[in-house]
Amino acid sequence: MSLQQHKELCEQADELRTSLQDFSNLVRTTSTQLNSFNRLALKQASFFMAAHSIFEVETMKSVDPQPRFVAPEDEGGSEVV
Repeated sequence: MSLQQHKELCEQADELRTSLQDFSNLVRTTSTQLNSFNRLALKQASFFMAAHSIFEVETMKSVDPQPRFVAPEDEGGSEVV
């Protein structure tokens, strides 16, 4: 192998090393973004479930409110509230 070929191989190896480092950084960044996305998705799901629960409770109150009977010892009568 000539000195020129050796020099070219070393340059190609340096380029390959740089490219692999760039690729490694890209994979690391993508992994970090995926983890952030997963955390945001969990938060969104939690907010959705909380909002849905509140909506369900409020809807049930307005659709078919159940009369509440007051015990005589509570307010002195059995009226419907």
